[in-house]
Amino acid sequence: MGRPGLRGRRLGAALVLSTLLIVGVLGLVGWLFGMPCSITKLVRTAEGEELKASITVTGRPDFVSYLNDRCKRTLAAWGVGGVEVSTVNIKFQVTVTGTNIANTAKVYFYVEARDSSGSPTYRELDYSSSPQTVTVGSTATYETGSTTIDSHLSHLYGSAPTCDKTVDYYVWCRVEATGLISGETLTAEIPVTKFDSVIYDYGDYAWVTVYPKADSYVDASNPDSNYGSSDTLKADSSSSFTRWIYLAFDIPSSASDADKLKIYQSYSSGDGRFELYTTGPFNENTVTWNNKPELGTYLDYDTIDGTGWVDFSSSELDAYVVDNEGGTAYFAIVGVETETYGRASGQFYSRERSVNRPYLEVYAVDWSASWSWLNLDTLSITALQVVQDVLSIVTMLLSIVVSYLTIKILRRRVK
Repeated sequence: MGRPGLRGRRLGAALVLSTLLIVGVLGLVGWLFGMPCSITKLVRTAEGEELKASITVTGRPDFVSYLNDRCKRTLAAWGVGGVEVSTVNIKFQVTVTGTNIANTAKVYFYVEARDSSGSPTYRELDYSSSPQTVTVGSTATYETGSTTIDSHLSHLYGSAPTCDKTVDYYVWCRVEATGLISGETLTAEIPVTKFDSVIYDYGDYAWVTVYPKADSYVDASNPDSNYGSSDTLKADSSSSFTRWIYLAFDIPSSASDADKLKIYQSYSSGDGRFELYTTGPFNENTVTWNNKPELGTYLDYDTIDGTGWVDFSSSELDAYVVDNEGGTAYFAIVGVETETYGRASGQFYSRERSVNRPYLEVYAVDWSASWSWLNLDTLSITALQVVQDVLSIVTMLLSIVVSYLTIKILRRRVK
């Protein structure tokens, strides 16, 4: 058996080593994510002159502007990857460095958008015949600024399309500088290169059916019970059975109107009045009568005799849904006992059912099922956010596994 002090020091060293390993690997992945996606061309002469041109280009929609300036047209909108966007900014950056060359260089370039078939084409940035002067050792940036998707695609197709379009982006660049020793012109040329492809989804505003992301009911007679996995939702107004239904819907970010919320009653004991309220967040797997969110604003009511759909539709419901566009709307349905209808008691289908699930009708952009944000050729695949997320998770898991194995091996050695 090893000495306790030695074992403790080795385990401590293992923990430090594992921590450094985790930090190092995560740092490397972070550096890869932040690494510019660039194309480089280097030329040298026998006299020791050197010219290096590095370019970075992007033709992607600007999601930062999306956060503050969502497209709010009444008929149609554009999206990339299922997310609504309003503008695109074509940006070109060139860095010129070198040895034994003049302090300034001439830069010729263009960034071209092409239909996926290869035609038509349009150069959003074109300095192929009017060279720009760039100081050697510095970076120059040229960009179109925020251009609406309609304008950008109109440049390419002559008018704004009303269907999905796949646009390929190409770049060409030539840098010229004078050698200080030879007096000759050095030329670094990057040939026409495809650097990205973007699918622009055309979305028509339409009535979109949104199903609950969560639902449950709570029972006053069983105050600690949860019914989140039940395929039945119950609402009751009697003194013996007081039950409330809870529903949660993710509202599309482009929602501009709401028609109705519908829930299917599969069984009732007679006529009944059911009322719809706003409520607070809840977890369908843990909500009970004792921890349920309180009722908020009254929205609407409906009455029903027998089985069938219960419909809620009001201006208050519309306003609540629109106020929560891009977020989650939470609802509660309660039965109300009245002189006219008496006790309200019903069983309804939940989202666990394959048919007649509760749903909300929202007027929003109905996107096509296209996939986009493909990184091609010279652009790093790590520019994709989904890839970054996956790599982060995989890296963390690998780091934990390596740390565990390191500690386990060292513990065996000190025994």
